[in-house]
Amino acid sequence: MDCEEQPMFDMEDDYGFYEDIDISDRSAVVAAHTYPTPTLSGLLDDVDDNTAPLSITCGSRIEDDNEDSLISSPPILSPFMVDMIVEDGLPWALQENQWSRLYNSSRDGESFSTFMRSVRGHGQTIIVAKTSVGRIIGGYATNVWSGRKQQSEAGSQGETNHSFLFAIEPPSAKTKHQPPISTNTSFIPGLGALGTSPTSALDFDFGQLSLSKHDNNKKKKPHVNIFKPSQKFKQVCQISNKMISMVNDDNNLSLSIENSFSRGVSCTRDDRQEEFTIVEFEVYSLED
Repeated sequence: MDCEEQPMFDMEDDYGFYEDIDISDRSAVVAAHTYPTPTLSGLLDDVDDNTAPLSITCGSRIEDDNEDSLISSPPILSPFMVDMIVEDGLPWALQENQWSRLYNSSRDGESFSTFMRSVRGHGQTIIVAKTSVGRIIGGYATNVWSGRKQQSEAGSQGETNHSFLFAIEPPSAKTKHQPPISTNTSFIPGLGALGTSPTSALDFDFGQLSLSKHDNNKKKKPHVNIFKPSQKFKQVCQISNKMISMVNDDNNLSLSIENSFSRGVSCTRDDRQEEFTIVEFEVYSLED
């Protein structure tokens, strides 16, 4: 059988992949055309600032009517802290609710009257205080913050069943020192300085291998502690003294925020009272 002579392969030729298309078919012509890859700057240039505003988010749960303030006055609690408080503290019925920020001292000023206006009519609130040493302490309160006596006709003034306190300790800055790997009994072919005999490689202690450098670079998470009382909390708001507090009947678990959110006293550790200076204070509402 005769074989047709094939042309010589030439590297200079343009060998591409082609297919027969009907020129009258405009869709085929469009599909065969190569378009330049869009760039990020080009995409941003096409965005109309008036029709596509950027969304400001600060965790999946925290929201604020003034979205810009989430940047200028960021929340005290990180998304991780919020999630821990929700999962370990809040009642199941509130675990899917958004946290709406009502008051922030750095944004609204350290004014007790501003605080009272901001929280008026809001039950189910979270109060958060950041101390001068980096510790965060707060609580979940179920009643409205009001100077009036609550539930007085039932004889349970300001008592709540599901309230709790929480304390968040900053992660320790100290890292555990890992000893260097010992190589005095190890042997690697070609590197005689690391061993004394060809069989010493069998004696290498692989248990000493460590990724300590990698582990130390991991961001350590803070410790979130939830304190639930064995008895009911009493929630108190003293307008004349510019103070709010939460305390259980045994007085061994309490939080008091005083002097227009500049200082406080807590009792969460072995019945010991701890005074602290507040550098920032804020309140969230958990109501739908």
